[in-house]
Amino acid sequence: MAAICFVDVARPDAETGPDLDRGVAMARFHVRSHDSELASGAADFVRIWELLSRWRWAARIARPPDVLPELEAGYCAFLPLRPHIAQLLLRRRWEEPRTG
Repeated sequence: MAAICFVDVARPDAETGPDLDRGVAMARFHVRSHDSELASGAADFVRIWELLSRWRWAARIARPPDVLPELEAGYCAFLPLRPHIAQLLLRRRWEEPRTG
């Protein structure tokens, strides 16, 4: 099984590689393969799902050629909303009463 290494590109010291600007990395999901090939988008979510045992079912559903373009269109539609959703979730997190 291939190893997965996640990089938190929100960190200013994140190593994204010479061919990926941090701002571009923050705007869209990217995957770098073991041979350093860089790609992004819904197909790369599927590549990750194939490696994660509990997500292989999603990879099987997404793999047919007519499904992947729909996933990519949905992902592209989601991208402009993502910062607003993240901001909302962060705000809600800080507004929750803290116990303990």
